[in-house]
Amino acid sequence: MILQHRPPLHLTYCLNIHPGESWTENFAAIRDKALLVKQSVAPDQWFGLGLRISNAAAQTLAADRALVEEARDFFAEHQLYPFTINGFPYGAFHGTSVKEKVFQPDWMSLDRVKYTQNLFQIIAQIAPKSSGGSI
Repeated sequence: MILQHRPPLHLTYCLNIHPGESWTENFAAIRDKALLVKQSVAPDQWFGLGLRISNAAAQTLAADRALVEEARDFFAEHQLYPFTINGFPYGAFHGTSVKEKVFQPDWMSLDRVKYTQNLFQIIAQIAPKSSGGSI
């Protein structure tokens, strides 16, 4: 939820805490966990989400516009606004060696470049225009 407009200050639920590499797992965490937090903290206000979307989930969303539309409809229905995506963890974020591998592959790799492009495409489609969106 927006606590302050200038400069913007958002109270945000970050989905980094939930394991899951697929979009199905990510969306389940939004539906089953983030929505409960929103209902407790800001039941009558728009509530910000910080997403963590792996490369696998990003590929799924980039290839299936219907999934993006479904998510966007869900966000609107429940007054959730995803405005940022953690784009560092390419793959498994809850593995045992996350700190050592969080930047692999790096941006010299075409795989990382494509992942980042997919994230930009996704945030452009789901973030409110007024938020600017960030990765």
